[in-house]
Amino acid sequence: MITRRNHVPMQSHKSSCRLGPPLGRWAAAVSIAGYPMGSSAFASAPASQVQAAYSSAALPPEGVHPDAGLEDASTLPTPPGATQAEVALGSRIYHGQVSNGTCAGCHGSDGKGSPVGADLTAGAWLWSDGSLEGLTKTISEGVATPKKHLGAMPPLGGSPLSAADLKAVSAYVWSIGHPH
Repeated sequence: MITRRNHVPMQSHKSSCRLGPPLGRWAAAVSIAGYPMGSSAFASAPASQVQAAYSSAALPPEGVHPDAGLEDASTLPTPPGATQAEVALGSRIYHGQVSNGTCAGCHGSDGKGSPVGADLTAGAWLWSDGSLEGLTKTISEGVATPKKHLGAMPPLGGSPLSAADLKAVSAYVWSIGHPH
């Protein structure tokens, strides 16, 4: 016989397959959350008695739809030299829905900024005059040494933007930064 520290006798592994005392002696003492093992408290939950009504016309709850919470790009002003379709594409790029856009990660999904990236909605521009051309240049070249924020911006925001993508995201940034 082997004796444990609490002086409970155990069977030797040579004389039995069991390495501890018989479970019967401990069954009442073993519990989880106050319920003894084997209690009906651990049984499976009963099946639902209510059938869910399903309607194909029902809209998904807020946060499920990919456009949930996004401003309708068609209500934004269009910068001179751009189209409403470019503003809409720019919004999708900005929010990371296409072209691996990363803008919202630093500037916020609403464009109001963060400790890492500037507020793009205030109409106060740190690196250009706020024109479409100025914004395009800033996005294209990036910001290596920020003036007021903690994060540097790599060229094109670190995304593989095409010339058309650059023009679109610049148009979107112009749109959210100018009153409408």
